[in-house]
Amino acid sequence: MSDTPPPPAARSAPDASPVAGLGPWGAFAGCTLIWSSTFLVIRIGNDSLPPLWAAALRLALAAALLGGIARARGLRLPRGAALRTATAYGALQFGLNFPLLYWGETILSSGLSAVLFATIPLTSGRFSSTVARLPAVPPLPFAAVLTAATAGSLATVLLKRGPRQSPFVINAWGAAVGFPICLAASLIAGERHPWPATPAMVVPLLYLTLAGSVGAFVLLS
Repeated sequence: MSDTPPPPAARSAPDASPVAGLGPWGAFAGCTLIWSSTFLVIRIGNDSLPPLWAAALRLALAAALLGGIARARGLRLPRGAALRTATAYGALQFGLNFPLLYWGETILSSGLSAVLFATIPLTSGRFSSTVARLPAVPPLPFAAVLTAATAGSLATVLLKRGPRQSPFVINAWGAAVGFPICLAASLIAGERHPWPATPAMVVPLLYLTLAGSVGAFVLLS
């Protein structure tokens, strides 16, 4: 997506990127490798844990881990404009995106979900080749995942336009903002809340937390 970068002074905050030595192409490659698997792992995890509860657990773990990293590095919580940016980012990227995506993948395939999260040209090309099958796609989950992708895109734009801040802090705060939203959605939906106790529950949750949230979202930021 196109975006006008902030002035250099606004982007020169300390600890701005954990991959400064790799550069943007290294971060892009890392996100690509991780996100090529997370849609499938979400779908697998949904077989063992209720989707909204799984999203809430992931965010709770991610907020704790990223907050611990930020504290160990001596980083401060966002304030002022940075706080507003971090809160909006968390509400959209994690509070809206995650519950919609997790719930949508209880019905839609992980492949179609990944396509909906791709760029608009790629999505348009996919639709043009499968238009005959689209009437068979459940409309509500389809709209949920598409809205999730839009929320994630908007969250990223808002993040890049706001004050530059540590990716550990922004994602720790964002996960902390998204967690109660996902938990509230889970409660409203009447989901069960089992504590992850089997490999089928634990493995997808830990992978999505460590690779997806602590890994890819930090690289993206």
